[in-house]
Amino acid sequence: MLGISRELFWRIVRFGVVGTSGFLVDFSITALLYELLGISIVIATGIGFCFGATSNYILNRRWTWRSTNPNIKGEYVKFLGVSLLGLGIHYIVLLGCMQLPWLVINLFGYEISNDWTSKLIATAVVMVWNFVVNNFYTFKTR
Repeated sequence: MLGISRELFWRIVRFGVVGTSGFLVDFSITALLYELLGISIVIATGIGFCFGATSNYILNRRWTWRSTNPNIKGEYVKFLGVSLLGLGIHYIVLLGCMQLPWLVINLFGYEISNDWTSKLIATAVVMVWNFVVNNFYTFKTR
């Protein structure tokens, strides 16, 4: 299976499912704040992140990595640290896609330079970061 173990393959699949649910939580909160309440996309993204990251930790701990680490607080702090670094990466990509003209990409005739498309690109980049670092750091088994 693409040179990866069956266990790792299914962990990636579970991570994707959990990430999708966290993305929906994050995106829903962000949309509510941005579209309905008029809060800037940058601030709305930060608030949506907090809700999405917490739901992701709970589901990833229990289902993706099936962690039995008794130090839940320490594990949660690691997860949030990784997520906060991911948020920094998210903001860099988000703002880069929105502001830097050389990052404007033409895909199938659609110019990728608006707020929502920029958020989707940033989310994809951070998803890869989160899996790799959480797999080898946060939920690393001894």
